[in-house]
Amino acid sequence: MFKFFNFSGKQQAPKIDSIHHNQDSDGWYKIETAEDILVRIIGDDRIDRYRAAVGIDKGDFNKCYLPALEKFAGIVQCIPASQHRHHSEKYGLLIHTMEVCEIAQKLERRQKLPPNVPSYTANTKRYLWSYAIFLLSLLHDVALLSDIKVVMRLANNEQRLWTPFSGRLDKQQSINAFQFFYLNNEKSDYQRHTKQATMLWNHIVPAAGQSWLDADQELINEMIIYLEGSADSILYNIIKEADAYSVKIYREGSGHILPHIMDDSRMQNQEDSAKEAPPPAPAPVQKATNIVMP
Repeated sequence: MFKFFNFSGKQQAPKIDSIHHNQDSDGWYKIETAEDILVRIIGDDRIDRYRAAVGIDKGDFNKCYLPALEKFAGIVQCIPASQHRHHSEKYGLLIHTMEVCEIAQKLERRQKLPPNVPSYTANTKRYLWSYAIFLLSLLHDVALLSDIKVVMRLANNEQRLWTPFSGRLDKQQSINAFQFFYLNNEKSDYQRHTKQATMLWNHIVPAAGQSWLDADQELINEMIIYLEGSADSILYNIIKEADAYSVKIYREGSGHILPHIMDDSRMQNQEDSAKEAPPPAPAPVQKATNIVMP
């Protein structure tokens, strides 16, 4: 099994400057380019290690994976994953999502995918299934953006509402800052999240990636089952388990993003543990760190 790091014990991740580094005195956040966000919050080295883990060459990764990551970062900016439950610091949604992508990739390696096909056929298709799991992991919590109101500030100080369907914040014309406000909708609904991911599919998935997916009708059908919110999908179970584990390790770190060893015994009942744990207090921003599985 591919490992990002070999270490034992918990180590606190380096801090990302300051929680308010991109916020002015009036509470407005500056718009950052997706490229800058990924370099500073995720890091080029971590993205390279993820590429090595999924096992495709850099050219294909840059055509299919990296544009989706950039589009996602351009949309979510520094927005947290939740107000109180988990990853509630700035950039929390991006950090949590990257963790889910990594954990889901490792969980996928523990299963025979695609299912019910000869091994020689599975070997030729596994890279495509890995890509599908990456995209669905990337989109798994994007519906959280419907729980907040985002206001953009134009260069002339005019204010305008933004939704994810308006496109990336870093590509909006004449926008120099934004604010976000929670709408008091903290009830998690995993099936709602998967269904709303369908609406944002074309805003995230690059054309090259869509063309690649179109080559496998069985996979398309499996993805449709997932996006309809059905728990019958093997993809649904992988991503939900990865999501629950990211939440679990966040809470075990008392709100900090910490490197962690993931093993089979710890994965048992992780979803129940995540639900039962009390919500942590908001924590200082931490740089995303790698999730490790033996």
